Amino acid sequence: MPKPSGGLSYPANWKIDMWFQLKAYFHFLFHAKNQHGIHSPFVYKLITACFYDRKKYPAYRDLKTYREKWNRDKGKIRFNRKKIRLLYRIRRFFGPTTILETGALQFWAALALSPGRSPRVFSLVPIADRPLSEKNISHLENLAILDESSWETALDSLSIKTLDFVFVGNGSIFPSLLEGFQKVLSFHHPKSVFIFEGIHQSAEKEGDWERIKEHPKVRVTVDIFFWGLVFFKTDQAKQHFRIRV
Repeated sequence: MPKPSGGLSYPANWKIDMWFQLKAYFHFLFHAKNQHGIHSPFVYKLITACFYDRKKYPAYRDLKTYREKWNRDKGKIRFNRKKIRLLYRIRRFFGPTTILETGALQFWAALALSPGRSPRVFSLVPIADRPLSEKNISHLENLAILDESSWETALDSLSIKTLDFVFVGNGSIFPSLLEGFQKVLSFHHPKSVFIFEGIHQSAEKEGDWERIKEHPKVRVTVDIFFWGLVFFKTDQAKQHFRIRV
């Protein structure tokens, strides 16, 4: 696998089985729905007011400027505009005040999560990537960069006991999807939103995703293929959804 742009490195476990992913995608398409036939008011509103929101937000211009600047400075990379904008809309929809993001290569998640009335964003990075992180995202408002070896202690020292929003990307410091979930679970509260990337990239990750769905603290999950959204709303019956975006 080629080395990613900008000096970042993939963790050793980050492997994509393209054949598996192709089969998983067709299986997803066969079972996925749009807003029609969704009987959960919470999920219906998430789909119609967030996933399918076609407004042109001013923050999109900042995201585009960053993408173009990175391409000039670092060489051509794969910034997925759809994902960046969607993550921004999800953050805007839920309005979290404390956010942890880790594992989004080229820092696009930190950028997508910071525009507007900025919440407190904590970017968790491998120690080796800290200098690059400080160079590229330290200017973002209300953002703090945390090392992989001390992030839990750092949050505790800041009196951060719970997190409203967690994004765990493909390049996270966690050895597996399930271990990432278990590590951040202690910071959840009933209104927390956790997002995990790459839930269909391999049989192992799909297995982890199924175990996350089965966890007794998890009430609702929304599978949009490239991400899995996890909710802990105690007023919701346990339900799992596959949604086309």
